[in-house]
Amino acid sequence: MSALKHIVLTGATGYIGSQLLKRLLSAGCQVTALSRSRPENSWDSAFRWFPWSLGDLPPEGAFTESGDFQPPSAIIHLAHQWATSVRNSKTSYDDDINVCGTRLLYNSAKKFNVQRFVFASSASSREDALNDYGGIKWSIEQLLDYGGAVSARIGLVYGGQRDGLWGTLSRLVSLSPVILMVGTRHLNQPIHLNDLCDGLIKLAHEKKLNRKIYALADPNPITFGRFLKQIANETFGRPLIIVPVSIRFVLTLLNIVDPFIKIPPMIRERINGLAGITTLDSRVDLQDIGLRLRPLNRGLAGERRGLSKVLLREAIVVMTYLTGEKPNAETLRRYVRGVLDHDDSRPVSLPLSARMIPILLVVHEPVTGAKSRLKKRLSLGVKLAETTSRGAAGMYRYGEGGVIKEVLTLALILVLEVLIYPLRLIFGRFGQ
Repeated sequence: MSALKHIVLTGATGYIGSQLLKRLLSAGCQVTALSRSRPENSWDSAFRWFPWSLGDLPPEGAFTESGDFQPPSAIIHLAHQWATSVRNSKTSYDDDINVCGTRLLYNSAKKFNVQRFVFASSASSREDALNDYGGIKWSIEQLLDYGGAVSARIGLVYGGQRDGLWGTLSRLVSLSPVILMVGTRHLNQPIHLNDLCDGLIKLAHEKKLNRKIYALADPNPITFGRFLKQIANETFGRPLIIVPVSIRFVLTLLNIVDPFIKIPPMIRERINGLAGITTLDSRVDLQDIGLRLRPLNRGLAGERRGLSKVLLREAIVVMTYLTGEKPNAETLRRYVRGVLDHDDSRPVSLPLSARMIPILLVVHEPVTGAKSRLKKRLSLGVKLAETTSRGAAGMYRYGEGGVIKEVLTLALILVLEVLIYPLRLIFGRFGQ
């Protein structure tokens, strides 16, 4: 896959856009941002900014060669103006600023022969959408008529900076162990923010795409109530009790009190949006662009505040136990990275005795055949230990002291294993 070149990005100051901007720059892209305000921390030499709002004609300078910037190879359009998302018995969204603004941007893409136009749509997008947001997204999808245009229907996004809907849900489940919630039985398809950014970059980069609409969402749907409970459990480390409330009851109640207390239209918009989300068949789409999503429990566990520090303390104990010496910084980083990328990211509950004296972890090792996170972490640690000088020497020193010495050493190990086995049956329950 060749290196990405120049991407025009709208919505770069938003929840998704700010993270996508970072990942584009780290991938070696040149990025031109079109937004009302300059994105924070965006003084990279491969970055430039033009002031722009939806509904304005895009500046031609964003699409032409200038200095080190070549003409853009793709546009990723994230910008959306929520202030217009109010239902007023509309039969068409042709005059909505999001539709008009996207049309102007899209026409510029065709005028300057930009090869790829990636539009960030939604899982709620459909012709008969229950909320304006879904209807607007569907209307915009109908504009994209040339070969290089593609829509990304995005599932429920979580992770990263606690902004947007993810921030709202995180604050909600952190406030109380018991909450009232609508739509708990409705299915959602979460996707981690970083996975979504990778998917959008792939859509912008691939020379040939096989369809006009791609679903970027977990192929295994989960109820909204279960998703909230997993946020509480994995991210905040505590259980959550949800009292379901009927969507119809809430909407009726809002209609009753609206003449007396003006209800912000966005409340109904959000509720109808939750009710109107449809399940997307995303498995083939993800395979088509080679995007593999992280499991939900691992993605949420990775959002726990202070997780890396806890895993570093765990790494010190495990690696000291396995190698007999305090591990260096590189080994610790590789351990944490291995856990976050390839394992259940929750920290293992190590006993106090082992945290104080790592060698005592020997009595807490799971017995053969047992399944536990500690066993997986020890397996990861062994692989890392083989790359350290002392660990490698200890693992591959057999034969250096003669046959008799090695036989006696193995016999001693066997005796110790027999003596320790009963203790492991008793204490080897940590990290289950």
